[in-house]
Amino acid sequence: MDIKWPKWTFSLLIGVLLIELLVPVSAIWTNQRIRNRGNVYLFACSPVDPNDPFRGKYLALHFALEDSLYAAPDHWNPGHPVFALLEKDQRNSSHITRLSATKPSSDYLMVRIADEFVDEFTDRVRITLPFDRLYVEESQAGALEVRYREQLRKDLPLVAVVRILDGKAVLDGLHFGE
Repeated sequence: MDIKWPKWTFSLLIGVLLIELLVPVSAIWTNQRIRNRGNVYLFACSPVDPNDPFRGKYLALHFALEDSLYAAPDHWNPGHPVFALLEKDQRNSSHITRLSATKPSSDYLMVRIADEFVDEFTDRVRITLPFDRLYVEESQAGALEVRYREQLRKDLPLVAVVRILDGKAVLDGLHFGE
């Protein structure tokens, strides 16, 4: 039995293959653009060291910014991202100055609101950052684990280097405090 395919089938197949190739290339290009052109911010964090059998070794990071409460932005919608305005202090450490429901003109990071706390006087929120894992090469994982354990033993600060461009962020590395 001979199946006769329509003439457009091959064109459709090529189109689908190009789309499948375009999606990961676009994600890689966006991340590289942020790494090359993004502003550097340093966020205090504490690591947890899990292992993902499918994606490899990574450090799961917990950021102090996620533990803080912020004044809720005016007119924000649950489930929608809000804009966190960023500022650096004298030690080059970064912190959030305020949250906004509208896109600001200064440096910002798109975040999600995790929890809302309302009392009779204030409306406060807790945020979730769009990054929480730093993936490392298998060959570097052992050395990073040893360095991480030394940090814990000496109670030294750990700082994540984050590059931010147009509200999008890429976790670029870690600085171990000395």
